[in-house]
Amino acid sequence: MSSENYFWLAAIAFVAWLAWQRRIWQLLTPARYYSFMEEIVRLAPVSAIYRAWKKALGLPRRSPALFGLTLLLFACPPILDYLTDRVVKLDDNKLLAIGFSWQAFGAACLAVLAVRLHRISGDRGQEPVSLRLSLMSAAWGIGLWAFMTLTGIALSYAAPQLPIGLASLAVWLDRYIPQVLFVLIVFIRPALSLGDAKPWLASYRAVLSKPVATLVWISMLSAPLALFRVGFGQLIYQYWNVPPDWAIWSYQAAVSLFNAFNFSAFEMSTAIMFMNLKLKWRVIVDF
Repeated sequence: MSSENYFWLAAIAFVAWLAWQRRIWQLLTPARYYSFMEEIVRLAPVSAIYRAWKKALGLPRRSPALFGLTLLLFACPPILDYLTDRVVKLDDNKLLAIGFSWQAFGAACLAVLAVRLHRISGDRGQEPVSLRLSLMSAAWGIGLWAFMTLTGIALSYAAPQLPIGLASLAVWLDRYIPQVLFVLIVFIRPALSLGDAKPWLASYRAVLSKPVATLVWISMLSAPLALFRVGFGQLIYQYWNVPPDWAIWSYQAAVSLFNAFNFSAFEMSTAIMFMNLKLKWRVIVDF
């Protein structure tokens, strides 16, 4: 889905959620104790994102090593692209193998770093992370990456093989099924980090407890990165049809820095949202 579609999806989903919660009329009337923005920030999806970004922006000061490793992982892909494109000439098969290997390695490393981010979001950053938990997180990271990647590849290859009448359906499934699956598994990593014995079941239950709020929250999470890429990318290419190397590297450095903050905020937000939803399981979901 394009960046613009993510932005509009976030806006529409947010308004729909306000109407679902019957809060939109409250926001149109004068509040007695809270201003409009304070009322918005108190809403569950917005509050989770606001608190996560606030903690993420303070991460370089609170845990510089953790933020430095996160930034390094996001800075490596453009460097690898430059090396394989201009320095070392490789055939397509080797480039594909390097790309998949790096994605798997990056997924494992980010999953391990996410454990600490989940602990920090719950004010448990001083608790030690065991080697067993780190290895389990790395295994889950690689497993989730492989699952989402293979699902996308299978759906992409299935579309041309279907009859004309079903080809459009396969294209639609290729576009939206991975997103639906992502919604169902988004809380697996924070559930694992926070000690849940069955993280996959915990993620499933958390999503079902508040599906509309979860959809709004995920849609809003994608908005900052989409707006940053659209705005900053257009700023670069507005002045140069072919940007000079220093402009391209400046853009890549800014994207890597923003990605590090965005990833940190995303993982912290998943933990905050997961803990909020978990508190309501007994009230909303009866298994």
